[in-house]
Amino acid sequence: MRRYREGDFVRTPEGLFFGVKGLLHPNHGVIAFLRHVPDQQGGREKEGIRYRKIHPLKNKYEYLRKNHPNYLHYSQRLDREIQTVPIKKIEEVYKPVEQLAELIKRENRLSILEKSAVKLSEKIMDESQIKMESIGVTGSLLVGLDTRESDIDLIIYGEEEGRRAYSALRDLRNSDKQISPYDLENGVRIAKSRWPQANLQIEKLAMIESEKLLHGTFENRGFFIKLVKDWKDIRSKYEDYTYFNLGRTKIIGIISDDVNSIFTPCSYGVEESQTLGNKDYDIKKIVSFRGKFPEQAKKGDKIRAEGRIEKVVHGDGEYLRLILEEPQDYLIPINK
Repeated sequence: MRRYREGDFVRTPEGLFFGVKGLLHPNHGVIAFLRHVPDQQGGREKEGIRYRKIHPLKNKYEYLRKNHPNYLHYSQRLDREIQTVPIKKIEEVYKPVEQLAELIKRENRLSILEKSAVKLSEKIMDESQIKMESIGVTGSLLVGLDTRESDIDLIIYGEEEGRRAYSALRDLRNSDKQISPYDLENGVRIAKSRWPQANLQIEKLAMIESEKLLHGTFENRGFFIKLVKDWKDIRSKYEDYTYFNLGRTKIIGIISDDVNSIFTPCSYGVEESQTLGNKDYDIKKIVSFRGKFPEQAKKGDKIRAEGRIEKVVHGDGEYLRLILEEPQDYLIPINK
């Protein structure tokens, strides 16, 4: 049975491209979010067909609800509506590791973006000593819908491999002039696009963005890297967990554990949490599948966050977590 993981893309008979989320999926389909749709006015082209990229998340749901509601599924286990591609509707699967291997094999027949993606991947492999089967290209480059302005999107699989790559990126930033953090101007631009809430401090967020190792510039082009644990790193199955939506809230608290803050999904342990509302919840963890939340806070930081409260039931145990996924959700240190 084929398995699907974060970073893969799937194409449907209607020509819709979805990006797979996470490692655990229901038997009947794959949890994946819409990325590209056919559109005669679109700015991207593949095999004579024009496409446009759909974002933010709200627009993805609105497009599917209007045009392809069969890709929206209410999951009782997740207690929410989720974008899901039925197995029988998957026409083609795009794999990041296979695509990078193909680009390396093509050598001299690459675009400028492809050359930069290969070069950055090889630098990371050389510095970290991770193997080729642990790293790949994802995003629009994976499916051939990239443009001249596209970023380099890489993904690294495996917990050990991810930690080694993260350490290598720290060393490369100090030793390789081609790999740079975002400067202040780009940090502000990134912060404004990622954190549109008017009440947040853009300057502080821009500083956090510039300190992150998982994105920056390489050869004057933006890059973004996801670290994803692989199937060998997890023992759970999709059916092992049940989630209950308890509504939205804002909290303050202290980060007690950041050991998984560099991965996608990222998670942060929280202690001394206080909900800012009429009802008090003892929230133990903050979790997000979105790429803007890794490296967002460190152990010991006092933080403020907004998101959806979920009760997580696993076996005989349960706990409360704050999940961050909506455009208005945030996590920000308040002691810096």
